[in-house]
Amino acid sequence: MGTLFTYHESQYQSGPNPYYYSSFVDTLGKNTPRRLEADDFNYGDHILIVDLTTGKSIDFFSVLNFYYASGVEPLPSVDYLE
Repeated sequence: MGTLFTYHESQYQSGPNPYYYSSFVDTLGKNTPRRLEADDFNYGDHILIVDLTTGKSIDFFSVLNFYYASGVEPLPSVDYLE
């Protein structure tokens, strides 16, 4: 089975020279949608953060998350439960 995910990036510019860009290539250069593969774990952990009250995901800490991969978001501190 595995974890299925999609990465999508799009850009649009209006004006005299309109431009549109769309890509489903993730931060590791692989086409999505796809499942996590064994070599994805060579780049660190992939942690889905879930709100325990609502059961909804609220973040995805991974090199596959553009904001962490690009350094826009600072790396969180992770405390693993025993």
